[in-house]
Amino acid sequence: MRVLGIDLGTTNSTVTEAVVGPGGRTITTLEVKQETPEGEYVHVLVPSVVAIHRGKTWVGEGAKRLRARAGELGLSPNRDLFWDTKNDIGVRKTYHRAPEGCRNASEIGAHVLRFLAAAAARKGAPPPDRVVVTVPASFQAAQRADTLAAARAAGLPVSDGDLLDEPIAAFLDHADRNGLDALGRAGETKHLLVFDFGGGTCDTAVFRVTLPAPGEPLRAATLAVSRYHRLGGGDVDAALVHQLLIPRLLDENGLGRHDLDYEEKARVVVPALLGVAEALKVGLCSEIRRLRGLGRREGADSSEPDRSDVAKTLPGSYPCRLPDGRDLHLTSPRLTARELDAVLQPFLDEELLYAKGDEYRTTCSIFAPIEDALSRAGLSADQIDGALLVGGSSLIPQVVDSVARRFPTARVFREETPEAVQSSVARGAALHALSLAASRRGLLTPVTGNALSVRTASGLVELVARGTPLPFPASGGFAACTELAVPESRTREPLPLRVELRDGAGGPVLNALCLFPPPVRQGEPLRLRYRVDANQLLHLRVDLPARPGAGGHELRLENPLTNVVNSQPKRERLLEIEESLRTGLLSGSKAAAATEEAARLYADLGQREKALSVYRALLRAKGRPDADLLFRMGLLAGELGDDGREERFYLESAEADPTGSEALFNLALARRRRGLLAEALSTVTEAIRRDPDAAYLVLRALVHDGLGDVPDRDADLARAFATFAPLPTQGDFALAWYLAACRLAGDAPRLAAAEAEEKRRRTTKPGLPFVDGLLPVLAAFAQTN
Repeated sequence: MRVLGIDLGTTNSTVTEAVVGPGGRTITTLEVKQETPEGEYVHVLVPSVVAIHRGKTWVGEGAKRLRARAGELGLSPNRDLFWDTKNDIGVRKTYHRAPEGCRNASEIGAHVLRFLAAAAARKGAPPPDRVVVTVPASFQAAQRADTLAAARAAGLPVSDGDLLDEPIAAFLDHADRNGLDALGRAGETKHLLVFDFGGGTCDTAVFRVTLPAPGEPLRAATLAVSRYHRLGGGDVDAALVHQLLIPRLLDENGLGRHDLDYEEKARVVVPALLGVAEALKVGLCSEIRRLRGLGRREGADSSEPDRSDVAKTLPGSYPCRLPDGRDLHLTSPRLTARELDAVLQPFLDEELLYAKGDEYRTTCSIFAPIEDALSRAGLSADQIDGALLVGGSSLIPQVVDSVARRFPTARVFREETPEAVQSSVARGAALHALSLAASRRGLLTPVTGNALSVRTASGLVELVARGTPLPFPASGGFAACTELAVPESRTREPLPLRVELRDGAGGPVLNALCLFPPPVRQGEPLRLRYRVDANQLLHLRVDLPARPGAGGHELRLENPLTNVVNSQPKRERLLEIEESLRTGLLSGSKAAAATEEAARLYADLGQREKALSVYRALLRAKGRPDADLLFRMGLLAGELGDDGREERFYLESAEADPTGSEALFNLALARRRRGLLAEALSTVTEAIRRDPDAAYLVLRALVHDGLGDVPDRDADLARAFATFAPLPTQGDFALAWYLAACRLAGDAPRLAAAEAEEKRRRTTKPGLPFVDGLLPVLAAFAQTN
């Protein structure tokens, strides 16, 4: 028997072969031959990079090396150079400039999978009996479907049951290598956290695991999954590029901070330096692990090496050719442990858990997904019995240290060698494939982590009990709830039936409205058919069995009993706009409006240089000054620290709209920030002449205070308080300036009221969507009444 397990990763991919024969079982992560422009390269890791150059498609290390020479070779992202595309899988994004066969993430994934399958097709080896491909635990139905499509396009014989969640694969591999004795005794139930910190994603999954007795299946319930799809080792590499390498490149070549624009950075400089950053990071982390293996903690005390002395240097010159033909060079880049510590600080912050970023990179603490998963599983760190660290980025020593500190009472499990860490997911997939091929069931039986009930007018009716093995029903068909009845008769109007599902704790899972056409009779049977498949997709059918012609309703819900964090509405909207513009669905004024919305979203997401580039293009297309565009460009220039352009854009905006005041207000703010108080005073006074807004008066009071002019300060404060609307009706902008006025005036009662209002807004959470309809009743109750 021969099977394959494939880890289709964001940054790197691997393939593992498992064979059972007369000699027993062997599991081997295959070394893959990868053609490069410099010759053949062999490694178990295949970079998930595809490049098209001179009529040839390159996959793996060869494509990665071509990426480093993108400017020189004229390669462009998403046209003939593709990486990190796994983050686009399952969404409607297309690569419209790419040739046929490379137009979306699924097709790029097929290239990587086909390359791995070809490497596994050894001469004389039989075709695999089973192939399992791994996916992030948080992948939803569309993402799983696209992954299956990629595998089938690559010629792999896969079905829905051949996808395996990456954290489970890593756990299976760990259990196979090390056993489960360290986690507990047979029959015990333990909480396991799997932290999968890869090159492009960070998955945290919390499981409730029942340790099996000999001959029993291993059972695990997924309690929560938290995925941050733009948090991985690649983001650490990008941080190194922007915090260290680009400043050194600019300095070495005599350039200023703002001398390279967005296009030059995104299309040439960043692709050229990402590989350099990764090599420096990997080499330095390897050196730190070597020192620790010798019993030396780098910089821990005076007898050991200083963290500035522990370093990795890449000899040689690394070129970047700009579109205008200029050649920039970075010579012998060096990274010290102290510099890596500084770059990693926001990634390891236990207090500030929100994401920050721009168009080039994202920084977010690894504890954001960890805390999300713990919170949604209803567990504290002390309730975690074991923490398993997997993924290539878990090889960073500082990451291991930080996670171990966060879970002081848990056993922290990890593989000791880079090879074991990087092959763990593919090995677990191969083990799963072997079990499927031999017994038609996996090594681990997924079970529901919670109960699922339908709400009626009389209470809850349980549909699926906690701990039920999946899929449910096991036959793959539908279970039926026949205890329900129509709550009210309708002869002319449709019956609005509310289908409400709850979990074991009574928390809402689903709220849906199903309309049944009249006539409908009170008490007639109402049928609910349902099933939960192995991917935790709930299929629900609601109908009136006595009236086949009355129609029914079909509902689907992903992960109904698992808390999945993966919501990024602004990014999803941006992808939708970009796709509409790329494919020509919008034109004329609609295209211009969509482009402007995209620029605002870029700015909201911290992609300031990209937003500024789009606003410039919009301004050129209009061919005349536009006050709003210039105002937004001023905002972005200020956020980028470009004082000169900030001033120019605001002045142009104020001139383009002689009645507008916002640009002057922001210009006054900027001048006050730079200590130009006299200029700030004249500017805000002109803004007040145009619009005597309360916030403008507070700003002028602050300027007067800075100039030591107390009477004018107090006069402006009094006028501002008289102008402000009542607290509950103020917008957030006005409330912020009202707070500033209270503090400047030393008005304690007003300040207390304003702070209470601010706290109320901060802690008020939006309610769940309400569905206005009638709950079903119990059939027995309907008959009695």
